[in-house]
Amino acid sequence: MRPEIIEAITASWNETSTDRQKALIRRYLEQYGTGDNSCPWMEFLFDQLEINEPQISFG
Repeated sequence: MRPEIIEAITASWNETSTDRQKALIRRYLEQYGTGDNSCPWMEFLFDQLEINEPQISFG
């Protein structure tokens, strides 16, 4: 995952209410548990927080 995407996810997470954060954590654990076959957390947040992939500008 590109650094700018991780940065966008982190910023969105930090702006999310505590109640919504708790709900997302619960949903993740219900769907994927904590085993090795779980979905990567950042990918889950990317989908759940509806992050738009940052555009890279050149020049």
